[in-house]
Amino acid sequence: MTSRFAALAAAVGFIQLMFGAPVTAHHAIGATVDTTTEVVHDMVLTKIDWINPHAWFHFNVRQANGALLKDVMIEWLSLAGLKQSGYSRPSEFSVGATYKVTYNPNRDGSPGGHLVRMVDQEGNVYQR
Repeated sequence: MTSRFAALAAAVGFIQLMFGAPVTAHHAIGATVDTTTEVVHDMVLTKIDWINPHAWFHFNVRQANGALLKDVMIEWLSLAGLKQSGYSRPSEFSVGATYKVTYNPNRDGSPGGHLVRMVDQEGNVYQR
């Protein structure tokens, strides 16, 4: 009976290791960004990483002191989330265009964060 129990415990431990670890490793949005704060900037879209687990939009932004901050990375939805929200390809966004970007800033103070919404020059709103 003891060897059966040990084998069962080992099997359960193996299953938890193989399938439990990836689930618990995923982060909550509040762990990386301040969801109580929204920052708004006019930003120029320079690149889109249309990848899983989350799409990344890269922007240049002119700071209040006039300095240009390059490659500010704003995280958005997963590709499945983007598709469910009606966005199916990166060509729906114009690299080189200026957007009014609202985002939750990174908790560590680094430039960038998580997208809340962005509005293009024609007034089209992109949000979840």
